[in-house]
Amino acid sequence: MDIQEVESRLRAAGLFVRTSPDAVLISTGTIDREPTEYGDGVRTYENTSGILRMPDGNFLASFPTRGHAKLEIAGTLEESVALVEKVYRHFRESTKSFVEAVREIVRPADVSPRIATSSVQNENTVVGV
Repeated sequence: MDIQEVESRLRAAGLFVRTSPDAVLISTGTIDREPTEYGDGVRTYENTSGILRMPDGNFLASFPTRGHAKLEIAGTLEESVALVEKVYRHFRESTKSFVEAVREIVRPADVSPRIATSSVQNENTVVGV
């Protein structure tokens, strides 16, 4: 599987996808904000996550949590795509926020060790770096 296949697969699942050779940005869509007295309109991405290629060739699925924090899960590209699909499917089937849906699918034990030591406080509380 390559990045172009990932893009096609996630688009087929109804997701908004942007790619580069080493990254995939995934969201449920965009919102165009109207210009205000403070500046031009802004396009924002809703419920955004990503898949990044790491220097060692593995991949990292990254999901938002509270504030500017994130959960990062290392794996192969196929594992990362499957996890992204599972999270977004769960989000769409539930009435919860995206962050809550992520937290129900991504368990603290799944979080990448480089993040887990400073971000997982206990099983029910995950705060980012």
